[in-house]
Amino acid sequence: MKSAPELFRGDHSQIRTFLDHYECLCALHNVVDDQEKVDSILHYCSTRVQEIIKGMTHFHVPNWDELKNDLLKHFDADLSDERFYEKDLKNFVTIVLPSLSSRCLSIPPILWS
Repeated sequence: MKSAPELFRGDHSQIRTFLDHYECLCALHNVVDDQEKVDSILHYCSTRVQEIIKGMTHFHVPNWDELKNDLLKHFDADLSDERFYEKDLKNFVTIVLPSLSSRCLSIPPILWS
């Protein structure tokens, strides 16, 4: 494992990996103090991301766990966890579902359970 994480630029698909790597780096260097963690994360972020972090409450009132949660929310980490988007649902309803309906009607009811 390389020592420093790559510069985080705000990509939602990278936030979890970045934070995991950053926490490993802190553990490796025995950084346990919340003040140290919230201050030093700035070294691994782009200027834009630094400005966002500096605007967060848990940066000024140092609480690493809460700042981490704020970062996950702000950078929409859940977007990376989603497997389907609205367009996928629309395609399913308009294209796939009608073809399934006709096929499902031909399946004997005994096989439904």
